[in-house]
Amino acid sequence: MTPAQIKAWSNAAVKGDAEAQFYLGNMYADGDGMRKNPREAVKWYRKAAKQNYADAQYNLGKMYDTGIGVTKNSAEAVKWYRKAAAQGHLSAHYNLGVSYAEGEGVQQNTDQAIKWYRKAATRGHVNAQYNLAIAYTERPEKEKNSIQAIHWFRNAAKKGHAKAQNWLGNMYASGKGVARNIAHARKWYQRAARQGDSDAEFNLKKLHW
Repeated sequence: MTPAQIKAWSNAAVKGDAEAQFYLGNMYADGDGMRKNPREAVKWYRKAAKQNYADAQYNLGKMYDTGIGVTKNSAEAVKWYRKAAAQGHLSAHYNLGVSYAEGEGVQQNTDQAIKWYRKAATRGHVNAQYNLAIAYTERPEKEKNSIQAIHWFRNAAKKGHAKAQNWLGNMYASGKGVARNIAHARKWYQRAARQGDSDAEFNLKKLHW
């Protein structure tokens, strides 16, 4: 970022341009062309977020979530994630799922976690696909849905998610949600193991016991 560009963004931000405020926040957050200053990043994200700029709302939520540039506040993080999610922000959908799954900033609620993970998963968010599959495997016994679990594990696994590949191998090895198939189990364990997944490496060895 050149000095002239920084000046142009800064001038626009001061005049109230939400996009410029968001990018100025990014510059302070990343130290792009200026000294890194998380507190200034929060300041500019907040200005843009109050103008309903979804990316700024999400980033402000992340700052509250991590306690960078501001006192950590999970409830405040959820508030801003929710505002961004209302505008269809993909990562905000996912982070709301995490918040509900872990009970951070909201009361723990698996149904709500599944709802938000699904919104992100259907749009291709690989971690949401994996977490959604896990959520289905962790439901109470009568509510478990192995078919949905295998569907989302497969989606994430095909995108190279190592833990999803290992889980998909587990499903094929055990015959849960899919016909038992050791060859398929081995294939997915191998793909995960090639990425350094220690569980998959162990499971590969188990196939030969």
